[in-house]
Amino acid sequence: TKSVADIVDTLQLDRFNEIKNSVGDITPTRLSSTLKELEKNALIQKFNFHVAIKHVEYSLTNKGKEFVNAITPILKV
Repeated sequence: TKSVADIVDTLQLDRFNEIKNSVGDITPTRLSSTLKELEKNALIQKFNFHVAIKHVEYSLTNKGKEFVNAITPILKV
């Protein structure tokens, strides 16, 4: 299974399908629940765009950026 770190690492991509495609082997349900958990913990922000084609984008918060900086050295081991 994919870890939170794998998902957070992909958040330079901001749309759900971009994140899903980058993470790879993860169900949409699992990705959605992980993104909700990250949002609940203030690591990411979710933006809903109500335009002709509704879409959602995600981005790291300052807290999320600090988290990425903290785990990056660990992920490189």
